[in-house]
Amino acid sequence: MANKEFGKEFSAILIAVKRASVFDLAFISFLLLPFALAAWFDVIEKVDELKRWRPLLLGILVFAYVVVISLLYVGSRNEKQRELAKDKILGYLQGKSFEMMSFERVREKINSSYTDAFLQSVINAYPTHLRPAKLKGGGVGVARLMDIKEKGDENEG
Repeated sequence: MANKEFGKEFSAILIAVKRASVFDLAFISFLLLPFALAAWFDVIEKVDELKRWRPLLLGILVFAYVVVISLLYVGSRNEKQRELAKDKILGYLQGKSFEMMSFERVREKINSSYTDAFLQSVINAYPTHLRPAKLKGGGVGVARLMDIKEKGDENEG
C-alpha cells in the first residue's frame, strides 16, 4: 500500500515539474541547493574514503547542477519555439480556411528555417491541434484538427 501512495505522490511531483516554467525550476533548485549540499556534505563526511575526494566531488556536483539548469533552459526554449510554430501554422491554416499544407509551404509562407524534423516535433508535441498529413503526389505536411463546430461550418458552406 505504501508503494502505491509513494507512486501517486511521485507522479504528482512529476506533473508539477512538467508544468513549471524554467524560472520556477531554477528558483526552486536555487532555494533547495543549500539543503542538497548539506546532505552531500553529510554523505562525504560519513564515508571515510570520500573525504579526500571532497573538493573533486563538490566540483562535480556544482558542474552537474549547472548542466541540469542549462538543459532546462534549452528544453524550455525549444518548447517555446514549437509552441510558436504551432500557433503560426494554425493561424495560417485557419486564416486561409485550409485544412492542411505541405512542409515546403510552411517554409515558404511561415518560416524558411523550419526543418522537416522540427515540423514533425511540432506535430508530436501538439497531437490535439495538429496531425501529420499525406498530400497529393506523396508529399508530407501538417494538418489541423478541426473541432465539430468548424466541420459543421465547412459542410454548410
